Amino acid sequence: NSRDAIEASNIGEIFGMLFRGRYVLLLMSLYSIVTGLLYNDIFALSFDIFGSAYTMPPDDPTAIWLPNNGVYPFGVDPVWFGRENKLMFYNSMKMKMAVILGVAHMMCGIFVSAFNHIHNSDMISLLFEFIPEVLFLGCTFGYMCIMIFVKWSINWWEPRAVVDPENPQLQSPPSLLTMMTNFFLAGMSGGVPVNPATGKRDDLIYP
Repeated sequence: NSRDAIEASNIGEIFGMLFRGRYVLLLMSLYSIVTGLLYNDIFALSFDIFGSAYTMPPDDPTAIWLPNNGVYPFGVDPVWFGRENKLMFYNSMKMKMAVILGVAHMMCGIFVSAFNHIHNSDMISLLFEFIPEVLFLGCTFGYMCIMIFVKWSINWWEPRAVVDPENPQLQSPPSLLTMMTNFFLAGMSGGVPVNPATGKRDDLIYP
């Protein structure tokens, strides 16, 4: 066939390597396109396809953009393009996305190893390798992924009466880095911060 004919021909070492890895290159191209759509970044430009979820107050160029009680349907809202805090926002989002995808990838690999242990009838590795790996990854970085989604799901623009019931105020989002540092160094003795969603201290969600 044509594949064998191409491999049999003298196409050179470099082109031969590219030909043998053509499917890898295809998948890499598709993944880069999906990533560009997720970040709404195509050749360093953002496209306003669905309409921004933010509005600029009229007749006040110095005012901040206000949310319209909605989200951009797919990818990053184009309003972030060209903003002064774009880099801070993108770095934070990309770091969280990398953690979520990385933990999902590692958890998938651990469960694949479980099928290998079962196939090889290696019950010792299944009990003393697979289960501890799932528990450690799920209780540490899996917990951090849950906290990322919890942080994303809270509307931080809504004032809450956490300290003074008669004076609702905007609450700053909790720092996940500080939370995870206290998680490993102090554990439950590090103090339980206020859950901004309820205004109460939550031992189960915020250790």
